[in-house]
Amino acid sequence: MSSAEFRGAAEDDADAISGMVYSMWFRRDYGETLGQAVSDAYARFMLAGSDFGIAAEVGGRVLGVCLVSVGDKKEPDMSMFEDLRRMDGHEKPLSDMALLHDADKKLMIEGGLKTDSEILLLIVDGRCRGMGIGKKLVDLAFAELAERGCSSFHLFTDDECGFGFYDRLGMRRAGECDVPFGPYVLKRMVYVGRVPTE
Repeated sequence: MSSAEFRGAAEDDADAISGMVYSMWFRRDYGETLGQAVSDAYARFMLAGSDFGIAAEVGGRVLGVCLVSVGDKKEPDMSMFEDLRRMDGHEKPLSDMALLHDADKKLMIEGGLKTDSEILLLIVDGRCRGMGIGKKLVDLAFAELAERGCSSFHLFTDDECGFGFYDRLGMRRAGECDVPFGPYVLKRMVYVGRVPTE
């Protein structure tokens, strides 16, 4: 596979983001039709909530993205999920999104965590793992955060994701909680760190 090129993420990347989250998470959780609809809504939701993003292209295809929010966290705009209400089975993904949001708020409050930025989404297509794309996406995001005067960040993840990556980067796990997510329980985690200045 060819090496990656990096650029700013854009709304046009929604389909690529949707494809990645569908194949990695939501197809298994919600099936094909509903899973694709949830993935589409989730991609638009994350893009709308971000202040900037970095996309990694490999062979002309977006196969990695890092989306970042800066400043005070506003309540998320859940309108992207409204179309799901017309689909059979919509209650489950909407309930799951609310459970995750509540767990994230709880982790921040209980940990007394205050940061000036959040890594909303970091995802790399499974075919590109081990190529250094995730590390480069994070490094580029940190450079942008430093330029914007940000000094600290947090991110949420769970044990369904490659959270060991954050440990290897030296981020600190600041809290965790269990979230009932369908037939299984997710361990939701919050990581925090300082934005590197060099």
